[in-house]
Amino acid sequence: MAALRTPGTGCPWDLEQNFRTIAPYTLEEAYEVADAIARDDLASLKDELGDLLLQVVFHARMAQEQGAFAFDDVVEALTAKLIRRHPHVFADADGRTADAVKGLWERIKAEERAERGEKGAGGALAGVPVGLPALTRALKLQDKAGRVGVPKELREYAALERECVWAGVVEKIELWSKQRWDDLRKAQDAADVERTREYLERHGL
Repeated sequence: MAALRTPGTGCPWDLEQNFRTIAPYTLEEAYEVADAIARDDLASLKDELGDLLLQVVFHARMAQEQGAFAFDDVVEALTAKLIRRHPHVFADADGRTADAVKGLWERIKAEERAERGEKGAGGALAGVPVGLPALTRALKLQDKAGRVGVPKELREYAALERECVWAGVVEKIELWSKQRWDDLRKAQDAADVERTREYLERHGL
């Protein structure tokens, strides 16, 4: 990556990139990893994990060029985080069940956010990225709400409302598609060539 980003001898495309332009590719590679897992395709998963790792290397290199941090710093920070968030493995904290470990993680992450002085660090729903897809973010917020005592009935209502909204979107798309094809079929059945041509042009088809 250092060679690709070296002015004069590197790759022109790679040299033009920055954090914002590379971010969409990072998301795309993460989704491709998830897709390989969903398909139980381990051969593809190997390749996709490599592509995702490349994104980490790319971002780290750009940060190094700005004097912020390097790839080694990323690895060191991750190692420290894993040790800090697993006191039941590396220290003497209790964590004999998956639920206990999950609760421990949430408490430690809240403490980390507070130490960094992040806005809303102590909030019950803090830590859910605003950049997540809407449905994924809604699920995470619902899960966090359950951990702080929001009644199950209220969370189920929220989930039902979310499903209804999504169902409504799908229904509208299907209805729009059906209406468009019905209109086109009528035009074709009537052998109205001019009407068909106008219809296709009007809808950019």
